[in-house]
Amino acid sequence: GIKRFKLPDEFNYIKVFQQIADEPKTGYGDHALNSLAEIFENRRQYAKAADYWRRSIKEYGPGPNNFKEDRVKQIVAAWGQFEPIATQPARQGATVEFRFRNGKKVSFEARAVKVEKLLDDVKAYLKSVPKEVDWNKINIADIGSRLVVQGEEQYVGEKVATWDLEIEPRPHHFDRRITVTTPLQKAGAYLVTAKMADGNTSRIILWVTDTVIARKPLAGKMFYYVADSVTGEPIAKANVEFFAWRNRNFGKNQFKVETQNFAEFTDAGGQVITPVKADNNNPWEWQWLITARKDG
Repeated sequence: GIKRFKLPDEFNYIKVFQQIADEPKTGYGDHALNSLAEIFENRRQYAKAADYWRRSIKEYGPGPNNFKEDRVKQIVAAWGQFEPIATQPARQGATVEFRFRNGKKVSFEARAVKVEKLLDDVKAYLKSVPKEVDWNKINIADIGSRLVVQGEEQYVGEKVATWDLEIEPRPHHFDRRITVTTPLQKAGAYLVTAKMADGNTSRIILWVTDTVIARKPLAGKMFYYVADSVTGEPIAKANVEFFAWRNRNFGKNQFKVETQNFAEFTDAGGQVITPVKADNNNPWEWQWLITARKDG
């Protein structure tokens, strides 16, 4: 099993690095201090690691692009980020997972994402029959990257909520993970921003849903069930819009985007059954965007 043992001083790499760091004439003092800082980072002894980074800065400077100062800030500064989350049910107060260290206060802001406009733009783009499909323009699942990294502000709506939270960090610069209950009750997509006091900013897309669509293949058909995402009760007479597209190969590296668009209403049991067209001997090459709507 696992055993702890002591290395003789002449083989103890930490003591060797410390000896080299204390004798700068060797020419390896900077490397020794940086190695010690990384060793204590790996051992989760962050206070010691920060002390060695500061000593390295004092004796040998901040390094290229001030990377040593950045390493110190990464340990001792207020820092936080959202953890990955799943889609949340509506009417229950959606929650987000937040991991942080050192900070004592964080401010949150939520802005609505214009989902309808996003879906309309995706369908309009595919209906325009582009010569080459820009996958970035149809990637609904990665809307967060488009909003934050690429600055597509046209899909960011009004501010719907702001709130502050007092937090208590763990000692010795360790991370703490908490569950934050948001005031978001209504279905939709939200761009949630967290700003640490005297620290960094983190963002995440939070999807809140009041409706769910389940799909199951049948013999030559496709079965859809539309239900309340909280209770599971079927939603009758919901308008279910089916939009499909494919990039069809006509040979000699010639492609053309084809689309189809139709709608059906769910029955009293929240069900819709549609036939599967065996076009081009491959009915599964169609990619589907399915939307269920009902007043209220």
